[in-house]
Amino acid sequence: YNLCFINKFFNIHIIKLRFKTLNTYEYSNLTSDILKSLVNLTHLNLENNKTITDAGIKSLVNLTSLTLEWNKIITNNGISRLVNLTSLSLGSNKIITNSGISCLVNLTSLDLVRNKRITDSGITGLVNLTSLDLYYNNVITNNAISGLINLTSLNLYANNIITNDTVSMLVNLTSLNLSENEIITDLGIFGLTNLTTLNLHRNKIITNNGISSLINLTILKLSFTKIITDSGISNLTNLTSLDIIGNEIITDKGLKGLVNLTYLDLGNNKIITNSGISCMTHLTSLNLNFNNIITDLGIYTLTNL
Repeated sequence: YNLCFINKFFNIHIIKLRFKTLNTYEYSNLTSDILKSLVNLTHLNLENNKTITDAGIKSLVNLTSLTLEWNKIITNNGISRLVNLTSLSLGSNKIITNSGISCLVNLTSLDLVRNKRITDSGITGLVNLTSLDLYYNNVITNNAISGLINLTSLNLYANNIITNDTVSMLVNLTSLNLSENEIITDLGIFGLTNLTTLNLHRNKIITNNGISSLINLTILKLSFTKIITDSGISNLTNLTSLDIIGNEIITDKGLKGLVNLTYLDLGNNKIITNSGISCMTHLTSLNLNFNNIITDLGIYTLTNL
């Protein structure tokens, strides 16, 4: 869509009918006056927005997804009436506060990456949340998380606030990111048997004891992890995706029983050899970036790649 054309001829009726998703960074000449007329919008990305004001979005009541990462213009007044929102991204947002989101009770997904403005009181009432991203967030505490029992996805990448007591109660979790997390231990995840996705990138805390019982895992990321060994993953036979980029602990022996793998990442891996992967005939994707160990002989039989 040419927004210069829209602005010149103000042919808003057609746009109203057809626009459902809009990434404003693709249209440098988009104004609040034009945007506010696109009342059928359901998805709006205002990442790093420097032009659109509250007046441009406050009437877009059909919005279900809104991205305000690095946004320095939109305030609480702009979003407080968007009660149909189910997904909201406030990564590195320094403007929106608790009062702006506390009434958005239909939210199911909330991104608070590097956010320092939203505190516990802003999210405790958002009990419909199923996905919460607290990447590098050191503001939200256990008090807020403990009541969000419907969470199925939680990102605690480099989070130094949330502890075992809280995580262990979130038994509905199916996806958990503990990359570079130095707080959560085996005790926090041992009972999370519904987990299907676990990210332990550069994790120095979780051991074999923590993951060996998570037999429903289908996706496991152990890139640059130095704690988990072969015995920790050997019984995770439901795994379909395994990332061991730069991993110097897992050997061919650990992969032997993982016959359901369809994706394997061996980037920068110096341990796994041809014999470790040659029998993985279900593989459809194999990453060998910066890998100097695997040769043609290792992938010759992997005809599904």
